[in-house]
Amino acid sequence: MKTLLLIVGVAALAFSIGIGAASSSAAAPTITSPTHKAGVPANATIAEFHWTASTLGGAATYLHALTLDPATEPTQIDNGTQSLSAMVLVPATGQWYFHVVATSGAERSLGAHYGPISRNITLQQRCVTAVASDQTTSATTEDSGLAGCIAAAQTKFAPEAILGLFMAFLAKFGSATFKRG
Repeated sequence: MKTLLLIVGVAALAFSIGIGAASSSAAAPTITSPTHKAGVPANATIAEFHWTASTLGGAATYLHALTLDPATEPTQIDNGTQSLSAMVLVPATGQWYFHVVATSGAERSLGAHYGPISRNITLQQRCVTAVASDQTTSATTEDSGLAGCIAAAQTKFAPEAILGLFMAFLAKFGSATFKRG
């Protein structure tokens, strides 16, 4: 019994110091982005990221991922590159985090995290999305609906703007007769 406990103890010690397991002794890369400042919505739909080279021995492969979780550690199923940069599509909604980890053989660096990043959806992009969500409308109806949506949003809550938005909605989804009185 003592021998079994000694073997288990030695195995646990060896695993904790990295013998027989991937090492995390290399420093995490430092991530920067010229297109998306952390915490500030950006107009660009494609985010460009750069990171520092690994301190691992040998040629490093960099695994990267864009997730909603601020602490994700990229794995072999995520994107891999030997470059020190990547371009990633940022989804229209949500607070996103970019992650990088370097690997070389059995070695693995600490994970690097950047974010949150998000997209600054313009008024026109919001209206295009709203009007284009229904595939049954004609191009003319879509154009008038888009113009009505933009006009309504630009004039904020003016009664004419609300009526214009409502009319654009009806043009897209149905019709009605109104009398001004």
